[in-house]
Amino acid sequence: MAKLIAGSLQGMPFADPESIHATGRLDETGVDLQSEAHLVFSDKIEAKISCAIDEEYSNDLKIKNGDIELVVEQPWHCGQFQDGNSSIKIFDSGILVKEVPYVDEVGLFTREIDHASNCIQEKKLESKLVSHADTQSNMLWLDKWRQELQIKCPYETLDNSPIPTSKFYLMQKPQFKNTNITGIEKTASRLALGCDNQTSSLHAFTMFDHFYGAGGRIFDTAYIYNNGKGDKYLGDWINSRNLEKDVIVIGKGRTYASM
Repeated sequence: MAKLIAGSLQGMPFADPESIHATGRLDETGVDLQSEAHLVFSDKIEAKISCAIDEEYSNDLKIKNGDIELVVEQPWHCGQFQDGNSSIKIFDSGILVKEVPYVDEVGLFTREIDHASNCIQEKKLESKLVSHADTQSNMLWLDKWRQELQIKCPYETLDNSPIPTSKFYLMQKPQFKNTNITGIEKTASRLALGCDNQTSSLHAFTMFDHFYGAGGRIFDTAYIYNNGKGDKYLGDWINSRNLEKDVIVIGKGRTYASM
């Protein structure tokens, strides 16, 4: 919700924060009992999010600019437990000055299920309402939130994740045009993927799968990427997918003349 509102204020479908700072409490099993996150989108846009399983919080959306504040109660239900009745309340200096009523006769979750069903029936791999980029952004910033709290999730390691055995990339619709490179028998793509900026084996496998599934065939790497980890991530992925004969790897190095 915060990313959507911040994006709307900046004329974008969604916005990524510039930074996140989180605090919270974990129980003896490592599960977060309570947490608060402070997201900074710009010098004028910030968001604060609170959640807990052992405390009672008001489940409200509040948007504030100076003395003006918009409040939406239970935004994820849209009046589901009040016969579909909900509203947007506008406050000025803490005083209610306007209330905009709304009646939802369908229900938020019903809309989501219908939309997902339509996408499946129409064989769409991506929703126009929630893009892959938005979804991945949510995942990355939730990971950063968990990292701030030092939460360890078993499926964040490659050994415990289903990603290495996933074949979803084989079902993707290619988006890149193929091309040929003189002197190389393999089919090439017009776009290459740089192998730096991969944060982990799991992140790299996911990115490489999606790129390959979209028709990408050229991977650019160098030993200096993540101190050699970039090469290892790529090599492990190629071997796990048996793609040695299908991809082109661009490696870089440097020699120094003796002094």
